[in-house]
Amino acid sequence: MRLPAQACYSRGMAVRKKIRRTGWREAGWILLIFFSILLLLSLVSYRPDEIPFIQSPPARPVVNFIGPFGAWLAFVSFMTLGAGAFLLVLMLAGAGVLLIVRREGRLWPKWIWMAVVLLACICLVELAPENWRGFRERMNLASPGGALGLWLGRDLIIRFFGALGAGLVLAAFLLVSLILLLEVHPVALAQKVGQASVALWQRLRKAQEERRDRHEALEREAAALAKRRRRLEAAMAD
Repeated sequence: MRLPAQACYSRGMAVRKKIRRTGWREAGWILLIFFSILLLLSLVSYRPDEIPFIQSPPARPVVNFIGPFGAWLAFVSFMTLGAGAFLLVLMLAGAGVLLIVRREGRLWPKWIWMAVVLLACICLVELAPENWRGFRERMNLASPGGALGLWLGRDLIIRFFGALGAGLVLAAFLLVSLILLLEVHPVALAQKVGQASVALWQRLRKAQEERRDRHEALEREAAALAKRRRRLEAAMAD
């Protein structure tokens, strides 16, 4: 039985679109994972004195793992996001993993919630900048959340809601974003956390009991050895 020409053409176009879409996904996750590794190496080897804007003349040779490009990439990331630059690495890697594991459906809502998580985190660090003093001094940053965290967190959200209100608002945004990102129901998440906590407590208690039993066994053995030694000493004295 022969298929009509129009049906064959439609089926062929559908196959081509599927192959093209799959090809873009494969290229996308490879690039995202590659760039996340590139960014991570740039961040962990970043030295502020290699940037002319910070020190003139800058330190040479550049010791950044990715060279001058890595030094500038880390500089822009830290200046923009502060400590959130490390979270950006996780977000890029997570976006790449999504392209691998989710072959169907729209991914842009997930990326939006990732961005909300990132923004909420860099704003939350602005609530206690003194706790990040060492990090700020080491990276030569004016704010632990970078320029974006300083503007959005301190100058906007904290200014209008106060420290306590900003903390509650940001925590709510972070929690909602994580629930929608991970597609986990709050009740189910609470149950899993509770079960994990109970299991951890039971393991710790069991390990503590085993340690106490071993300690008591050692004490009994030491007492038995001491008793034997006294008997031997008494026998030798006789």
